Amino acid sequence: MTHRGRLAAPRHYPVSRKETSYVHDMEGSRSPEQAVPVSIVLRDMLEYADTESEAKEIVQNNSVLRNGQPLSSIKQGVAVLDVITLSGEDTGFRALRRGDRFELVKTEDTRRVAKITGKRDTGEGYSYALHTGENHFSKDDFDTGTTLVFGQESLEQSVELNEGSGVVAVDGGHAGNTGELRQIHSNGRMPDEAEVSTEDEDFTTHLENLVATGGVDL
Repeated sequence: MTHRGRLAAPRHYPVSRKETSYVHDMEGSRSPEQAVPVSIVLRDMLEYADTESEAKEIVQNNSVLRNGQPLSSIKQGVAVLDVITLSGEDTGFRALRRGDRFELVKTEDTRRVAKITGKRDTGEGYSYALHTGENHFSKDDFDTGTTLVFGQESLEQSVELNEGSGVVAVDGGHAGNTGELRQIHSNGRMPDEAEVSTEDEDFTTHLENLVATGGVDL
């Protein structure tokens, strides 16, 4: 199945359920639970296209960049914390979850933020699985849960997910909230819990729902 009706689209897809047109299933590395197809980004979110055909033309002209790399298909996904820019523009749009909805936030800070969710020793270095579904190879040894911050050309810094870190929730009921990680509660075989303080409230969530921001403007 390559497409589905809007009523059957995942809840986080920001599309009108009353329309009769279809939305594409995604292809590529991004997880369907944490991303939306670029066709929806261009048509329904940024409104740069009225139809999928117009969105396809924009992508085929290599005009849409995800984290600085041109996309080749409207079926490719944009994941939480990915940055979308159009060629020739200085500002971009960072993808965030707000509760169970997917949003784009305009930003001039187009550095890429990715959390390490898995790690494998290759003998020549380490292959890291990132929360976006991508892999990153490095000879540097990072802990799982660490955030990697990439500039346009290379890795700029690594930020561990520790008490005192600036964080953003990327999943769960507080998704989209930013604040300071105040305390981590280890729960043995159960998921670790984290207390986060924001300007408006304090909340508790699973530690795995948080990404250290490393000073990147979200």
